[in-house]
Amino acid sequence: MIKAEQNHNGISFFIFSKKVLPAFLGVNLVTFYLTITYAIFRLFRSTFVPVVSSIFITDAPNPDDLLQICEIIHLYRMKEMFVEEEELYFLLVDIMRSPMIFKSITGEYKKSRQT
Repeated sequence: MIKAEQNHNGISFFIFSKKVLPAFLGVNLVTFYLTITYAIFRLFRSTFVPVVSSIFITDAPNPDDLLQICEIIHLYRMKEMFVEEEELYFLLVDIMRSPMIFKSITGEYKKSRQT
C-alpha cells in the first residue's frame, strides 16, 4: 500500500505549463522562464557584487578635499554664482578623469607592514 504522506525535502518549483500561462503575457514559455531567471540573476548580482567602476571612489583614503570641492560647488549654485560653479565643476570632472591627480589629492592607500 502507498503512504499518503510524502517527505518534501529539498527545493521545490512551481511550473507554469502552456495551459496555465496567462494569455495576456503573449510570450513563449521558454521566454517567460528566461526572463524570470535573468531578473533573479541581476538582483542577486546587484546585491552581492560591488560595482567595480566605483571602487576607487568609495575606498579613497582621504576624500576630504574632494568633498570640500563638492560643497563649494553647491554653495556657488545656491548663491547663483554660476560662472564660478561651472569652472569648479569642470575642475572636479578633470580630477575624476585623471587617476594620477585623484590619487595625489586623496592620498595613497598602502598598508604598512610592520616587521
